[in-house]
Amino acid sequence: MDSEPLGLILVENGTKGDRLLFRFPFMGGTQRSSVSEMKRKNPYSFLVPEDTAISKHIGMLGTDFSNYSSKVLSHICAVKSELCGKKFELKVNEVRFVGHPILLPTSERPTGCRPGRNVSGMLLFSIVFALRATANHSIVDCYHDLSKRIGIAILYEEKRCNYLTKQSKRMLSIQDEYHEDESKGSPFERMLSECQLSRELKTIFDCIRSEGRIHVRLNGWVLVSFCLPQKAYSLHYPHLSIKPSDLHQCIRNLMPYHTILLLIERDELLSRLPLDSSPALKRLIRVLNPTRSIQSLAADADVALDHVLELCGYLVYWAFGTPIFPLCDANAYVIAPFTPSSVSGRLAEKFSEEFPGCSFIKVLSEYALPVSIGEKRTPFQTQEEEVRANNFSHCDICFYRKLKNKRI
Repeated sequence: MDSEPLGLILVENGTKGDRLLFRFPFMGGTQRSSVSEMKRKNPYSFLVPEDTAISKHIGMLGTDFSNYSSKVLSHICAVKSELCGKKFELKVNEVRFVGHPILLPTSERPTGCRPGRNVSGMLLFSIVFALRATANHSIVDCYHDLSKRIGIAILYEEKRCNYLTKQSKRMLSIQDEYHEDESKGSPFERMLSECQLSRELKTIFDCIRSEGRIHVRLNGWVLVSFCLPQKAYSLHYPHLSIKPSDLHQCIRNLMPYHTILLLIERDELLSRLPLDSSPALKRLIRVLNPTRSIQSLAADADVALDHVLELCGYLVYWAFGTPIFPLCDANAYVIAPFTPSSVSGRLAEKFSEEFPGCSFIKVLSEYALPVSIGEKRTPFQTQEEEVRANNFSHCDICFYRKLKNKRI
């Protein structure tokens, strides 16, 4: 998918030139550039300048991120100080590199400088994401925002306790050690076990690829929270293309007569929330009910209506819930065209667990055409059947994804 990153890169530019500090994913070897081999394949040929050799090497690269050597990546991603604080975007063949270079504070005292001053010779650093060149502008903008968030968090820790300086020194020492003995394998693999920043960047990369949501504390102090809606919503709606602008418009249109239908289990959602999350959000999640409007939920949770609307917008943007009209007997529902209706699928298994003895296919067939829940109920229903019907409409309305030809 275009929303998934191909790789993550940490580069620096300083008094000693540009260096790649960390990359993920990486191969088992040292990934030394083949530029040196290209320089003189023929012993009688002239030596090609390094920049020209790298340019020729870049022209031979394809879409595989692992084909890019560390030297090439540092050459194209470590920008000059004039570009710091701005969006960095570069397209090379079928790969697009997106980042936000951060300028480090310079040293004011040669010796005995107070904490927070850069004395390592590093002038700037950048977190760069490698994407497919076909990624649309909304995805590119999201990754630029993520790169900026991570960079600001690292800069804060650098000013507070020289976090980046300490980590970069260790990364460079490992690379120098492996440079002398190439048989040891990849230096980046060892960094994951000895460098905390490397593990945090790997966690960010894995989270964004798996579910599109990030909650990572850099150096155990600064929380970096981020959601990539294109990826998060693709897990629930694989056939839909959702942009952040669409979600912002949806959030602005939320009204007190709407409600929120959770896309994941309530207990799972509560366990995913950060420890310092809003108590009002937790109260709202506990009282969420698809049959009650947002206005009623605000009264149940004892939270102001305006604040509840903001919390509902958070649930919508992070793909934890979707806005719907409250469930009632008069509304008409129909099965969405892309609903997985296989008898051996996940929905069929969940249905059999919630409603043992009921036929999954039979229930789906009853909603092949738009029909209201009230039409399925008769005045001769027993109390037990009525409770069962109500429980079905409350828990498994995820099987019906349209309301009067409008997706809910």
